[in-house]
Amino acid sequence: MKKLLIFSALVFFALPAFAATINFVPATASVTQGETISFVIKVDAGDEKIVTVKTALSYPQDLLEPVSFLLTPNAVQLAQPGYDQMKDGIIVKTAGFPGGFTGIKEFGTLVFKAKQAGLPAQAGVATVSVSNDSLLLNTQSANRLNDLSSAVITIAAPPAPVPALLNISEAKLVPEIDAPQITSPEVDSSTATTSAQSAAIAGLNNQPLRPVLILTLLIIAALAGLVWRMYRRSNAVL
Repeated sequence: MKKLLIFSALVFFALPAFAATINFVPATASVTQGETISFVIKVDAGDEKIVTVKTALSYPQDLLEPVSFLLTPNAVQLAQPGYDQMKDGIIVKTAGFPGGFTGIKEFGTLVFKAKQAGLPAQAGVATVSVSNDSLLLNTQSANRLNDLSSAVITIAAPPAPVPALLNISEAKLVPEIDAPQITSPEVDSSTATTSAQSAAIAGLNNQPLRPVLILTLLIIAALAGLVWRMYRRSNAVL
């Protein structure tokens, strides 16, 4: 019986304790300088009930710039000095979970921007790590965080700019030549009127003269006959 108790105790202490962790999803990523990359921060509590989470992360300032850290909706943020920071290579976010949680729980979403300084030497690998200041507190306020994880970001230099192609449709291959403008000479209105009157008179002069001549002869004949009758009457009276 004594040997059985000793064996049971050895087996109990030999069992590894569950390692509560803070993880990055994805754990690896690739990005080009100037672009952003998002990570979902998840807590794996296992069977341990966790009520408070403090994530303390470190990042290389020369390669990454933190843009935002949005906590999950059911987290109650603790915004106090030392519990909330996003600068100087350190990111700290702390929140409580009413009632606690077990298993895997989403803590928040972290967004980084890859710095773009235009120097090829800055293209490389950036590591974001969970630091020892992180906490996963259970209902007895004991820290159950037993493993520190990290995320690796490969940063590529931006591609070389491609020379702009000439748009043939917009290029003017033949210079435009303005067509000469032809204007009519100005004519004096008085000169035009005189010319029109002269043309009318010339038209009248060119008409046939026979009817006029005949009418004139008839008038002369009538007058001659009248004079002859008057002459005869005067002689008859004498």
